Amino acid sequence: MAEIKFTRQDLYELVWSESMLSLSKRYDISDNGLRKICKRMEIPLPANGHWQKVQYGKDVIKQKLPKNSTVEQEVTLQHRAEA
Repeated sequence: MAEIKFTRQDLYELVWSESMLSLSKRYDISDNGLRKICKRMEIPLPANGHWQKVQYGKDVIKQKLPKNSTVEQEVTLQHRAEA
């Protein structure tokens, strides 16, 4: 499994580009584990129903990444092995 390092900004962009469930399927981590990492790194997450609103073309509000230099700035995730 290949390890990939994400900066706080990269992870923020990733969780706002697709659902936690689809990310958890790509990387070797549960959606809840990924959510905990985001919480620890103070990365805002899309609200419940966000992806359905996107699917149906509704307007959604993307929360800005707060400036914070006191939290972790990098995390390493592994690609899930193809079965």
